[in-house]
Amino acid sequence: MNSVLDHPIIWIPAIGFFLALVVFFGARKTRGGARIGLAITGTVLVLLPTWLLVAAFAPAWIDARHRTYQAFYKAIQPGMTRFEVLASLERHYPADGPRQRPKIVGDTEVELGFLMQSEQSSGTTADGISVILANGKVVRKDFSPD
Repeated sequence: MNSVLDHPIIWIPAIGFFLALVVFFGARKTRGGARIGLAITGTVLVLLPTWLLVAAFAPAWIDARHRTYQAFYKAIQPGMTRFEVLASLERHYPADGPRQRPKIVGDTEVELGFLMQSEQSSGTTADGISVILANGKVVRKDFSPD
């Protein structure tokens, strides 16, 4: 799975945060009530789109559901057996835990597939994990984000 930081657009929030600081501290040089209005308006106008970009391109930074799913993906290692993969699923998604388990799809001798369950509605998100097996052991794993 590629890091979120590999995508160049994710650096826009860092630039946005920097611009918000510039606007906020630049507004301190003005006088009166305009200073407060300029500082608040400028900061919000820069930080809101920044937050939206982070939510779109790095959901794991905001949503624990994505962090758990990515941790499950990272725990799957080549050489693991089907039983070990399912045990890892149990560790990351215990029956009495706060997260719904991913839906198991494509459960065959050569493949295991998982789709992340949507916790707010009855559908599923498009995030998927595909585990390729040979001789009962993991040989490859793929992560398919939204």
